[in-house]
Amino acid sequence: MKENRVLLLLKAYILSIGICSIVLMVNSGVNYFQTGLFLTYHDFTAMLGFHAVFYSYYTYLAILISAFLFNAKALVSWEKLILIFLLGLFFTVLVISASKNVLIVSTLSLFIILSYQLIKNKITWKTTLLVGSILVIVSVAFVSSPNIQKRLSELGSFEGIENLEKVQQGEILSHEDRLLFNGTSLRIFLWVTGAEIVAKNDAQLIGLTPADRRAIINEEYYKNGMNPSYENFNLHNQFVQTYVELGLVGLVLYLSIIGIAFLIALKNKNQILLLFLSAFVVFQITESVLERNKGIVFFMFFIFFLQQLRPSQNENRDNRN
Repeated sequence: MKENRVLLLLKAYILSIGICSIVLMVNSGVNYFQTGLFLTYHDFTAMLGFHAVFYSYYTYLAILISAFLFNAKALVSWEKLILIFLLGLFFTVLVISASKNVLIVSTLSLFIILSYQLIKNKITWKTTLLVGSILVIVSVAFVSSPNIQKRLSELGSFEGIENLEKVQQGEILSHEDRLLFNGTSLRIFLWVTGAEIVAKNDAQLIGLTPADRRAIINEEYYKNGMNPSYENFNLHNQFVQTYVELGLVGLVLYLSIIGIAFLIALKNKNQILLLFLSAFVVFQITESVLERNKGIVFFMFFIFFLQQLRPSQNENRDNRN
């Protein structure tokens, strides 16, 4: 009975993200016919009031659950066809929202799941090729968009990183300097500057404290020309954020909590929790995911929820596809 309730909740989550994604896709399609451009990133999710990065986290989990449910005991054939369709839809959403690390992590996670299920003879090559073909077609179709190409090109670009050297040499950044930042170079600037401010205040052990961090960093940013443009910005890396606010003591404690969660997942052979925790760690490299209430609620809730799942829920011994 408990297993049925859990499966029902998982299906409801997938369906809710699927409906939201369809609405956003239709809105983006309407904009394409009106302006010739697909809506991307924050413009894509703005209609429903979602933050683009966090919506990509929700979508990643929907992909993970879809793959997890594919061989569930209670799933019938038509539901599996819907899941295949939704997987294509979810990857379309990730490509359009262009959250680079989430797209990469989602692709790797699905590859790991499909490979494992193939090895265990839980799915056939036919199903695997069908899912893979859908994902390839979706990716090729939408990566051709200029807006998406621009965001993906930033992945290996460090344009604007020279601003870090300017600040370290005592220069004040101009408006033109700040415009040079892209997603990668800005994050590196924030991480290095945050660590340098901690060192300058001799706060390596206990940090600047969450209450004082913003004020201290804002003061430094006004000196080097980053503010008011980047006033109250978080550091876009949860590990750096924790170190800056709570020092080495806080960082070690936080890493210990994550480590314990991994040990629990390994002990219970909870594959979906292992993948979710691994993704959670990667997502924290480029975002301070726990600096927003939505990040705390989403990740903490689903870490505890997924911890309740057992391997038997992901196996249909009567149907080997």
